[in-house]
Amino acid sequence: MTVNRKSDGKFARGGAGYWLGKKLSNETKTKLSKSHTGVNTNESHPTWKGDKASYATKHQWVARKLGKPRLCSHCGTLDAKRYEWANISKEYKRNLDDYIRLCKSCHMKYDNVASRAWETKRLAI
Repeated sequence: MTVNRKSDGKFARGGAGYWLGKKLSNETKTKLSKSHTGVNTNESHPTWKGDKASYATKHQWVARKLGKPRLCSHCGTLDAKRYEWANISKEYKRNLDDYIRLCKSCHMKYDNVASRAWETKRLAI
């Protein structure tokens, strides 16, 4: 095996690593997999922010936990092009009971997007 070195004798960045070309047994792979199960997930992860996480991160968390919505809880439609998880309390807590599934149309009405956009536009003038 050749080792990628610079002219000064140090390893070149991105060079051949120690495990390159070596094989792990299935038993070793199984042990490694079991030892890493549940490690650094959710609250045990070092960069976990809890309720201080961003808006997008909380929505990704909800989608991961509750899955992809396929029915609108408000109008009951099954044939909308897009469904979304909407926050009920508008506080964006990490509580799965605080989210409902809505189609895009009902979500816009629920969040009152049109009037808020008009207010923002009016204030800018």
